[in-house]
Amino acid sequence: MSQSQLPLWLQYIQVLAVLAVPFLAFFGGFVGAVVTDGRERRKQRNDFIERQLSELYGPLLSLRKHVTARHEFHRKIDSAIFRAADKRSPELRRIGISDEQISATTLSDLTKLTDHDQKALEEQFMPDYREMIKLFREKIWLSESSTRSHFAALFEYVETWELFLQNVITGEVTRHLGQGESKIAPLYADIERTHDRLRAELAAKKRRRRFLVGHGAVLIERQSHKRH
Repeated sequence: MSQSQLPLWLQYIQVLAVLAVPFLAFFGGFVGAVVTDGRERRKQRNDFIERQLSELYGPLLSLRKHVTARHEFHRKIDSAIFRAADKRSPELRRIGISDEQISATTLSDLTKLTDHDQKALEEQFMPDYREMIKLFREKIWLSESSTRSHFAALFEYVETWELFLQNVITGEVTRHLGQGESKIAPLYADIERTHDRLRAELAAKKRRRRFLVGHGAVLIERQSHKRH
C-alpha cells in the first residue's frame, strides 16, 4: 500500500511521529541538563557549607567558647577574692589590726588583682580576639549576612582594648565607651546559632543523599530479580 493509500488518520500519526523525534531528543537533553545542573548546584552548596563550618564558623565558635570560659573563671576568682576580704576584715579587727591596715591590705589585693586582670587581657584574651578579627578579614566571603552585621562591634571592642593596653586611653574612657562583653554578645549568639543551623542543614542533606542512594540500590536489585 502506497503512502497516499493509507488512511488519513494514519498519515497524521506518521507525520507526528517524524516531528516528535527531534522534540523528544531535545526534551530528553533538556531534562538531563536540568537534573545535572541541579545536582551540581547541590554539590556546590554542600561544599560551601563545609567550608563555612571548617574555615570560619567552627574556628570562631571555638575561640568564643575559649574566651567565655576564661571570663567565667576570672569572674569566679574576682568574686572569691572579694569574699575572702569581707570575711577576713572582722577577724583582723578582733586581733587588733586597725581599719587603716585592713584597708591597705585589701587595696594591695585589689591592686594585684587589677594587675593580673590587665596581664590576662594582654596575654590570654587579646590573642583570641585578634584571631577573630583575622578570621573575619580573611574569610569574610564565607560569612552569612547576619554575622557580617556584627563585625563593626567586634572591631570596636578589640580596638578599644588595643588602645587601652597601649596607654592611649584610660580605664575611665573604656567605661564611658561602654566597654564590656555585652557589646559582642549578639555576635557570639549569631556565631553559635549559624554554626548549628549550617551543621543541621548539611546533616539533613547527607541523610537525604544516603536515603536516595539506598532507595536506588533497592530498586536496581528488584529489577534484577524480576529479570531472573
